[in-house]
Amino acid sequence: YLVPARKMNYKNSELFSILKTLFTEKKYKAFELVGDEYVNYILNSRKYIVKDAENNVFIRKEQPIRIKDIFEELEKKGIKITSSFVHTFLKKWTIYTTDETGKIELPETCIFDAIQGHIELNNTRDPVYLFNGEWYVFDIKYADALTNEYEAIFDKYFEKSKAILSKFSLLHSAKTETEYNKILEREKNILVTHTVLVDNIEIADAIFWDSCTVYLMHNKGKFNGEGTREVINQILTSAEYIQRILQSLNRDELIEKYYNDIIKKRPISSKKVTAKEFNSIMLEKNICFIAGYLSGFRKKTTATYSKYLTIEAEKRLGAKGYEFVSMSVTK
Repeated sequence: YLVPARKMNYKNSELFSILKTLFTEKKYKAFELVGDEYVNYILNSRKYIVKDAENNVFIRKEQPIRIKDIFEELEKKGIKITSSFVHTFLKKWTIYTTDETGKIELPETCIFDAIQGHIELNNTRDPVYLFNGEWYVFDIKYADALTNEYEAIFDKYFEKSKAILSKFSLLHSAKTETEYNKILEREKNILVTHTVLVDNIEIADAIFWDSCTVYLMHNKGKFNGEGTREVINQILTSAEYIQRILQSLNRDELIEKYYNDIIKKRPISSKKVTAKEFNSIMLEKNICFIAGYLSGFRKKTTATYSKYLTIEAEKRLGAKGYEFVSMSVTK
């Protein structure tokens, strides 16, 4: 569905100029540092290092570095965000990561090549996407095929999503993810695991289960390019991490640690499920990932990038043997 933007007569220099303007105005929310792939960036790295144009270490962290982290540090150090500076930042500043042994995981990569996101052009807000230093657009020739594939997935899981929403009382009135998660905490059969991190990974915002399946739910505000990219990245990373746990020789210990971290964060969870029950739930049941949206998720939508990401996620999760259901979780 995606083709290089230059083939559609977009000039790289003009697109880069728009990107520079956005970053100069600190409008970087539509972009994310992902290295060459988000899953590898989060899962396989233990140290994250950003260097400036003079090859000096600017930030060193043991958690994934976000664009926001860099801009906050720039502000602390009193560095002015001019167009000239942003040009240098994107093209000459670099990021690299290492694993726990110090071995290079993500080779030193300029920031421009390590970010993912999109800009919008003209009054029609046509989206142009940046991946690994290349600009892409959706080929209009495949617009109908993309829509048909997305709507087929929507229909395929429509009844299942209705059943899940009803069975676990997931439909609520909430304006933010935090507000929604607080409502879920009141439910006796739902573990809220939002902000509980294992090796920098959020396995789910909420976990619930029935006799056959454990549901790992990730919530996001809006079904749009930015929101869907974030939630799908989280889900794909969680899926890869869980697969590693299931294949690990010390999987029982890993699950027990996760349970203990959940209890530490939300002590009430210990009354909902025991450590032994939780181990059985996570290791023996089928896994279904849920992307829950507070707004915008529907069958008929113009959110092209969201449709594309939903299709790709269903394929990638299906290849791992996991189900994937997207749903609207607000009344």
